[in-house]
Amino acid sequence: MIDPITLGAIIEKAWQKARNVPGYLAELEFRSLALLAAYAPTEGVIVEIGSFKGKSTIALASVAQSLSLPPIVCIDPHTSPSSTDPDLKGMASSYDEFITNIRVAGLEDHVEVHRTFSQEAAKGWNRKIRMLWIDGDHTYQGAKLDFDLFSPFLAEGAI
Repeated sequence: MIDPITLGAIIEKAWQKARNVPGYLAELEFRSLALLAAYAPTEGVIVEIGSFKGKSTIALASVAQSLSLPPIVCIDPHTSPSSTDPDLKGMASSYDEFITNIRVAGLEDHVEVHRTFSQEAAKGWNRKIRMLWIDGDHTYQGAKLDFDLFSPFLAEGAI
């Protein structure tokens, strides 16, 4: 188990990389997400459904990189418009900004990108999941579908 002081430093460094990345994750939520990633069981990968411009991705990937965990799996088509997508201000995609933000944070080697809808990614899924972060389709039906598709792969004690 990682000591709290070291983990605090890891999370602070991650926050400094992500604080100016556009997104809807406040600082306390960011830090809480990073804590969950650090203390999830070590069997399996962290899966993020919905990456937008990479703010939460930086939290998850920073912890994974620092703790020598496998790269996190990001699933997002990065398309717009959609009734549940954040405003892209006329842009057709958030993908270029997402990739730039991950590169600037120095995390490109710790992020496995799947530029597709979660339902498509689930069709061939066969890996254990230690943490499942669902932040894609923000409707009840969308979130439930994501959970139903990926929950059979959750490792014992997964978050």
